[in-house]
Amino acid sequence: MDISRSEARQLALVGHGFAKNARYSSPLHMLQHLGAIQLDAIQRVDRAHRLVCFARDYSLSGRDAIDVSLWTSDGEALVFESWAHAVCILPVDDWPLWHFLRDRLRKASWAPSQEASQRIVQLLTDDGPQTLKELEAGTEKSSGWDWSETKRAAEFLVWTGSIVCCERRGTKRVYDAPERRIPEQLLRQEPDVAESLMQLIDRAARVYGIATAGDLADYFRLSRLEIEPLLPDLGLVSARVDGWGERAWVHPSVLNGSLQSVSPTFVSPFDNLIWDRDRVRRVFDFDYTFEAYKPVAKRRFGYYVMPLVVADALVGRADLVREKSRLVAKAVYFEDAKTADVDTALEAGQRLAMQLGGLEFQIDDVLSTDI
Repeated sequence: MDISRSEARQLALVGHGFAKNARYSSPLHMLQHLGAIQLDAIQRVDRAHRLVCFARDYSLSGRDAIDVSLWTSDGEALVFESWAHAVCILPVDDWPLWHFLRDRLRKASWAPSQEASQRIVQLLTDDGPQTLKELEAGTEKSSGWDWSETKRAAEFLVWTGSIVCCERRGTKRVYDAPERRIPEQLLRQEPDVAESLMQLIDRAARVYGIATAGDLADYFRLSRLEIEPLLPDLGLVSARVDGWGERAWVHPSVLNGSLQSVSPTFVSPFDNLIWDRDRVRRVFDFDYTFEAYKPVAKRRFGYYVMPLVVADALVGRADLVREKSRLVAKAVYFEDAKTADVDTALEAGQRLAMQLGGLEFQIDDVLSTDI
């Protein structure tokens, strides 16, 4: 297929679930489509995983409702936390697909002492689920990025599947034994690496809509050398995209999608749509850098800047902050001053403000990146 740049943008947005015919019955259903939703602790607007859900389902409102539909406190889990593109929540049905990565991580150089690992596993087995604070009782405590031996061991055990996190108490992880939370039939499955990679690449291709081999590898941080030989056997459509300079692959599921009537939408800095900054530049001609960790004087756009999706393009961005009963855009920047439309930012901001709990939306300033 020959694909124009405009068509490539539309296919990408359809794949990511912004299409008119994208309908989700729940945040869990959305997670199952995306394969992973990134977690991050910054709450300047809201938690990253909630913003991903809000951007794709306009009917969602209420911050806690999303968490309740994903994390559960007992019985068979719906999700588990692990490393995918970054630290993410993953649908529990995908537990077997990540067996190969858990197995590889067990050989990591940062593996904790056997004593620390055994102590945590024994505590969870004997006493049931516990938070980090409970696991650290009577031992050295973690402080920020200064992790205690217990914290390091707990993280390693989560990534390798020896313990699991399928529940949160507020923002705190609750650790548990996998036998209590992961369905037994999933625990028993150990697919081979090629089978797992095929399914993960297919998921990445479905979400990206149209992608290069490098894009597909990056979605779940897989090895391009490992996945590239598998691409011809996935039923993807080979394509040439104007200006890309590399073969693209189209997932058949996006070819009948439609972007009609999609409302203007702000997306989080951790949204799957903009995970790969090189891809965002290639597909949307949009240059994005997350500036929260830069010194104030070196920030160009602000602390928590959310790109603005309008129709099939990323047309601008806003530095957003939630302040009590208001959602404030400290500044809105449009890529092109000639086509800047403040009404689109107002529409996107007002909808997000309502989803966050009926807040008022306010724009302090409107600027252009091409000035």
